[in-house]
Amino acid sequence: MADDASPPPEDRSWADVRLPDNWSRSRRQTEGIGWYRIPLDLATGAPARLGILVPRLSMNGEIFVNGQRVLSGGRLTDPVTRNWNTPFFVEVPTALLRPGANVLDIRLFAYRNSNGGLGWVYWGEAGSLQARGASLYALHVKGAVLSFAVAVVAAFIGIATWVRMNREPIYGLFGLAMIAWAVRYTNYFVQDAPFNATAYAVLVHSAQGWFFIFFTPFLLRLSKLRWPTLEWTLLGMAIVGTGCIYAAFQGWMALGLVIGLWMCVWVPGSAVLLAISARNAYRSRTTSAVLAGIVAWVYVPLTVRDLLITSDLISFDSSYISHYVGVPLALLIAWMVIDRLVESAQAAAKSELARAHAASEERQRITQDMHDGLGLQLNAALRVVERGHSDRNTVTDLLRSCLDELRLIVDSSAAHAGEFLPLLASLRIHQQSRLERIGIHIRWQMEAFPADLVLPPGMKTQVLRIVQEAINNTIKHAGATLIEFRTISSPRPARIVFEVRDNGTGFRVDAGHAGHGLSGMHRRALAAGVELAIDSGAGGTTIRIDLPDLRAQPLQHDGSPAAR
Repeated sequence: MADDASPPPEDRSWADVRLPDNWSRSRRQTEGIGWYRIPLDLATGAPARLGILVPRLSMNGEIFVNGQRVLSGGRLTDPVTRNWNTPFFVEVPTALLRPGANVLDIRLFAYRNSNGGLGWVYWGEAGSLQARGASLYALHVKGAVLSFAVAVVAAFIGIATWVRMNREPIYGLFGLAMIAWAVRYTNYFVQDAPFNATAYAVLVHSAQGWFFIFFTPFLLRLSKLRWPTLEWTLLGMAIVGTGCIYAAFQGWMALGLVIGLWMCVWVPGSAVLLAISARNAYRSRTTSAVLAGIVAWVYVPLTVRDLLITSDLISFDSSYISHYVGVPLALLIAWMVIDRLVESAQAAAKSELARAHAASEERQRITQDMHDGLGLQLNAALRVVERGHSDRNTVTDLLRSCLDELRLIVDSSAAHAGEFLPLLASLRIHQQSRLERIGIHIRWQMEAFPADLVLPPGMKTQVLRIVQEAINNTIKHAGATLIEFRTISSPRPARIVFEVRDNGTGFRVDAGHAGHGLSGMHRRALAAGVELAIDSGAGGTTIRIDLPDLRAQPLQHDGSPAAR
């Protein structure tokens, strides 16, 4: 260990070491300049062109032959040039070489506890070593640049979609995961840290864990699952893990221990990634989902391998290659996100078309109701008045019927989302004062009736007319003092039974009294697609309507009903 700018003399404190020499294992607390000296014997078998190749040297270094510098990687003082992932190759000028014994010196700067050190050193024929060095550079650096570029594009897609889709979390999580991915792989090719070297090292090394922190809940939401406990647990562990990485670069903790702690974050994240990707592939059977599942199962073990290299459990010289599998993984997941966007757009278009169609049908229904209901009743009232065969009470009854019909049309058109209970309540309010004036009380036992029951426009109007007809029949024919609205249990699933009962004199149902409007009730029930039963006797009359249990459901962004 010496800060000398040129190779130290032989009488300094040299010590024998074995290559590869990882400082995080052999001298964890050491930071600064170290020298390696390797004898080169060119007495026999010396190549015509001598090349020297160092596949891994961290953080940066220089190569000297016989005391003369032949290659420099850049600054060896803060901020040190980050060449830890760049292979060093140099062809040694023939004039520097001597027959027989020569000396190769390597000057190296390493940060404390950051996998600094020197890997294998190769010397031989320059052409073959140069080709090998170029291959290693493409593998180490160019692949990382490609992975970074793909991650940046995917991050842009995620964040832009998040902004345009009303801040829907799934897209934001994908964008953040891709940002963490991009930050992670800048470490593989960025030579000059954009800020303090320690802070940058903490950022790029913790980004691997933060990728899983964001990617895990993204995959869960993509599969329409929510595991909030796991998500909050991973977030807390990631914060602690980032602190541990900082402690490692200060030399306070062994790097292997920190990686072990990070595994506590990474293992559950990768387990979810594998499980959810397999589930998506099995359930969707789409090409993109199946390929993403296959790539995920390749990516995870390769990432384990990279962590083992960092932990010095696999050779210091080994190449990091997991980012190559990450490229197709990011592209496939981005494609799945785009598929989801397209599906959402198509669902929104279909929903808009359905709403327009429903509005058109509603306008037609209102027009038809005005013509068939209110129009006919007004026409009947007009004829009675024109013929002069009416008294005040008859005209009043006719006009009241017209007013009731108009209220029914207005209320059924204005009902929120087709919910039926507010319509019944409105009918009760309109009729209660009228009924009480003639001595008929209302009993309301609708607690068991689902407040969010919805009925199609045509069905709800016909059902309301049945109820209205039942009330009118009670007023005109029953001599009742009580009308009761209530809900009873249905023996069949997904059905609601609604009853209108009175305590009047009753009648014979099989007698077919036209004045009771029974045939009209049955026609309306048939038109509405509901089941109608009428029971009558000495104790009164019961109108029983069997309705489908259609509940109001919130819609997702793709227009489909949300899970209840």
